[in-house]
Amino acid sequence: MVAGIDAEIFRPDDELRRLARVAVDLQVDAHFREGPRSMKSCDRCARQASPAAAGSRNWQISRDPWFNINVGDGFYHYHRSWNDDLSMPFSALPGYVRSVLAGKPLDRQVERLLR
Repeated sequence: MVAGIDAEIFRPDDELRRLARVAVDLQVDAHFREGPRSMKSCDRCARQASPAAAGSRNWQISRDPWFNINVGDGFYHYHRSWNDDLSMPFSALPGYVRSVLAGKPLDRQVERLLR
C-alpha cells in the first residue's frame, strides 16, 4: 500500500509546493495569487532584478524537468503536459501560497502515512 509513497509522480506537485514557499520567502507571492493568468507575472519576474529574478530562476529549475508531467492518462498523444499548458500548475499555486501565508505545512505527511 505504501510502496509508491515516494514515487516520482509526486515530484511535480512537491515542486509547486516548494515554489509557493520560495515565492513567500522572496516576497513575490502577490504575483502568484491570480491563478492561471499568472504566467504573465512569471515572465515579468524573469525580466526584473532580484528577488523576483531569483523566483523566476527557481521556476525554471522546477519547470525542467518536473513540469513535463502528462495531465492525462498517458496513453494518448493529445494529452498535454504542464509545460504545454501552464494553467495547470498556476491553478494550484494560489492555494499553496495561501497555505504558506497561513503557516500551514505543505509537505506530504510521508512519515505519518508510513506509520
